[in-house]
Amino acid sequence: MLTFQSEVYEHEIPGGQLTNMMFQAAQLGLGTQWAETKKAYEQANDLLGDIVKVTPTSKVVGDLAQFMVSNKLNFDDVQKKAAELDFPGSVLEFFEGLMGQPYGGFPEPLRSNALRGRRKLDKRPGLTLEPLDLQKIKKDIHSKWGSVTECDVASYAMYPKVFEDYRKFIQKYGDLSVLPTRYFLSAPEIGEEFHVELEKGKVLILKLLAVGPLSDTTGQREVFYEMNGKNQTMKAFGPY
Repeated sequence: MLTFQSEVYEHEIPGGQLTNMMFQAAQLGLGTQWAETKKAYEQANDLLGDIVKVTPTSKVVGDLAQFMVSNKLNFDDVQKKAAELDFPGSVLEFFEGLMGQPYGGFPEPLRSNALRGRRKLDKRPGLTLEPLDLQKIKKDIHSKWGSVTECDVASYAMYPKVFEDYRKFIQKYGDLSVLPTRYFLSAPEIGEEFHVELEKGKVLILKLLAVGPLSDTTGQREVFYEMNGKNQTMKAFGPY
């Protein structure tokens, strides 16, 4: 945005979250529904009780808004169908009280209908949660993934599912953090050359040469490229 947008007084999306949500909307196939997403954010905020929107609560509002747009739900639909909707995990965690007690309390009966018998915390979550055995977590990670750092232990303790998904991704595809951001998010142009530094002094020089047609039977296509001056071929899934 090149100028001030007064509509922020209506949807109240924090500035740091707004750009993230635009990217997420595109990833979810909602890129053409950005106007609807902003309106849904406003309604989601009201549904949740007009909460203070700062990490992680701003994510809760954003997740609910995108959930509403994806499922073509409005404010009244969520209220009426709460007992049967499969809400995003972050919304349920908020309603459980895992993010604390919101100013003004939780919205009822939406909270009870959404939780459907799940626990309700009315005090600081740390008072009721079981103590973490960090040494056990460290041993479990080591036995499952073969290596473990203190950062791994902290990551798993805070976000176990995210950490598991991350390690599975690394195990399957390798450490893609070495890729320049642009080529992680989208394919290079035909004939374009770029460099990938695997470690200090070890650099791959890559150039995309051609992309074959998509196979109707396997869902794969051949990708032809040049690596450090040598022609290579690999199979890739889906659109390239």
